[in-house]
Amino acid sequence: MSKTLDVGRLLPYMHDVGHCKRSLHELNLMWRMIEASAKMNCAAEARSILPTIAATRQGFGALEGELVASLAHEKMSNALAELNTKAHYVIEIVVRNLYERTADVGFLATDSEICEFVAGLSGSPGALRSRLRAYSRKYTVYDEIMLLDTEGNVLVQIDEATPMEGSRDPLIAQTLATDGYVETFRASALRPDKRSALIYSRRIHHPRTGAVVGLLCLCFSFEEEMARIFATHRDRLQRSNMLLLDDSGQVIASADPLWIPVGAQVPMNPGGSPEPMMFAGREYLVRTFASPGY
Repeated sequence: MSKTLDVGRLLPYMHDVGHCKRSLHELNLMWRMIEASAKMNCAAEARSILPTIAATRQGFGALEGELVASLAHEKMSNALAELNTKAHYVIEIVVRNLYERTADVGFLATDSEICEFVAGLSGSPGALRSRLRAYSRKYTVYDEIMLLDTEGNVLVQIDEATPMEGSRDPLIAQTLATDGYVETFRASALRPDKRSALIYSRRIHHPRTGAVVGLLCLCFSFEEEMARIFATHRDRLQRSNMLLLDDSGQVIASADPLWIPVGAQVPMNPGGSPEPMMFAGREYLVRTFASPGY
C-alpha cells in the first residue's frame, strides 16, 4: 500500500473510520481541557506536571493520526482485495465460457450431416435447422447458428425472426481463407439487430474431396450471457459496478448501463493503485484485471 495515500481524501467515504477519528479527537480535546484547567486553577501546583501533560497530549495527537491512517490503509487494502478477487474471478469465467465456444465451432464444422448438406450431397434445410436448434437448446448460449456457402448465401439459420438471404460481411472471406476458427466482435451484417455481435466462424469442407464448400457461424448471446454473469456476482448492495472493457478502456459490457453505459471510456487500474480515479465528475476505487486470453 502506498505510503502517500491521501487519507483525508478518503475519510468521507469511510464512516466507521471517521467515527473512530472523532472519538480519538474528543479524547485529545479532553487532554487540552485538563491542561488548560490546570493552568488556570492551580498554576503553581501544576507547574511541575504541565510539561508532562503537554508531552502526553502531543504524543496522543501523533498516535491519533497514525491510528486513523492505519485504519484507512487497512480498509483500503480490504476494499481493493475484494475488487481484485471479483474482477479476477469474473474475467476467468468469461474467458472459460468463450474458450468453450472455440471447441463448439470446431466440432460442428466437422459434423458429417452438416458437411454433407453444405456440400449438396444430402439433407434438407428443415432437417438441418432442427438439428442446429437442438444443439442451441442444449448449450443455450447461442442466439443464432448459420450455414453459408462460399458466396455468402445463407443456406440455413435458426433465427427465423431475422431472416437473411446472404451477406458480404468481411468475416466470410476471412473464414474461408483461414484454417481454424475466426472470432469476430463488432457490428456485423450477419446480425443487423445487434450493436456488436460475437461470432465464431469456421469453414466447412466437402466430406469426400476436402474442398472448402461453405462456413458455419455460431452467434454468441453476448449481452444476455454477460448480464447473467454480472447478476450472479453483483454486489448485493449494488455499491459497485462491473465492466468488461476492450484494450483501450472502452466499456463493451456493463452490469449497470444506466450508471456507466456501453461505449464509455473509463480509467483503468491494472497496477492496483489505491488512489481513487475520476470518472464523470466522481471518484471511484478501480481495479482492472486483464484477461490471460485463450
